[in-house]
Amino acid sequence: MSLRRFAALLLLVAGLALTLVPGTAAASNTKNVTYTIALSEADPTIGETVWFTTAYPSSMKNPSIEVSCYQSGVLVWGEIGSTTQGYLLGGDWSPWVADGGGTASCTAELVSVSFAKRTETITAYATADFLAT
Repeated sequence: MSLRRFAALLLLVAGLALTLVPGTAAASNTKNVTYTIALSEADPTIGETVWFTTAYPSSMKNPSIEVSCYQSGVLVWGEIGSTTQGYLLGGDWSPWVADGGGTASCTAELVSVSFAKRTETITAYATADFLAT
């Protein structure tokens, strides 16, 4: 195998590895740590409770999930909560519910929430995008 073919194969394998392991981040101790989040339901709809499957190291402080849904670039619903709870799409009331629903582009992020000197900091580690109707 030529050096050029080997380099191309190596780039292809590296690209596939990054595609198959979403939310991979390097920790400060240079060991690779994997953070992932995935929607557990197919074809979610407004008014439905959705759940997420997550993976993160036990050392992660205050792991949470932040879900945001947009219509035409405008935030119509959002919620932040624990990694073990379900999320009622649209909530009890939101602009999304008030406008009668419709398709929304949603993002769920695996985040860490910290507080210092009366300031809340939210750091995202992994993301899952989905459409909800």
